[in-house]
Amino acid sequence: MAQTSTSKCDLCSVNEGSSFYYECKQALCISCKTIHDKIPLTKKHKVTDLNKVDRLVFQSDLGCSRHQELYTFFCNRCSCMICGTCLLDKHKGHRFCGIEEISKKARQDSEKLVLQGKTKVVEVTKDIQKIKSKIADALTDSDAAIAITLNASVLHEIIDIVKDKWLHEVENNNQLEKEELQSTLKKFEKTKVEYEAATSNFEQLLSETHDTMFYSTYALHKRDFTQLDDIPKYMPLDGIKQFDIHAFLTDILFKIQRKISCTGAVLDKIAKQNVCI
Repeated sequence: MAQTSTSKCDLCSVNEGSSFYYECKQALCISCKTIHDKIPLTKKHKVTDLNKVDRLVFQSDLGCSRHQELYTFFCNRCSCMICGTCLLDKHKGHRFCGIEEISKKARQDSEKLVLQGKTKVVEVTKDIQKIKSKIADALTDSDAAIAITLNASVLHEIIDIVKDKWLHEVENNNQLEKEELQSTLKKFEKTKVEYEAATSNFEQLLSETHDTMFYSTYALHKRDFTQLDDIPKYMPLDGIKQFDIHAFLTDILFKIQRKISCTGAVLDKIAKQNVCI
């Protein structure tokens, strides 16, 4: 029941109200209640604890506005509360019952509604728990998330396989190029040493003053010099395969496309089997 908030006494407006009188629709403090209960016209008014009064009571009409009397009966034909004068006037001849009787039925119906309401609360609470559980599952371990993770791992695996293949090929090419360059370097270094030696021989020969000795030695050095290999011309290694980024990416896409095609074929086969079943 919706309860009223603490309010001032409607008579003295000083003390806090503690009691509520239905006929007067007033909240009274303890002092004013004592006075109210001594007045012959009001001492039989129904009273209750103010904190137990529903707010709707203040909006309810407890008496007949036409005859200025409290409702004491219920007209079954018109489905409304009536006073004693209404019973002999506008509602004369209608089936009626006392307020206590119709109120008893209303209380019984209210008890049923309370049970229904509690049942609904239990049901909706269970549904709320299910929804919250689904939300938690969706955020942590949903089927979609699992599928995305698995397929992403497959794609990563394909990329890693292609990457390793190309890295191995690049490493082999680099090693081959290194070996070729080292071989060429040795040839150039050998040629350099030979020309340095031949040049040194001629430099020493030029210091010889004896003509016969000079010429005979010159002939030998000249023969050796002419037999030296020509200096090899350095040429970049064109035969070694260079890294091709376009071919690398094309290889990855081709492998992924083939994987997708294989997966699609499997799914089609499963779908056909399900149709047959």
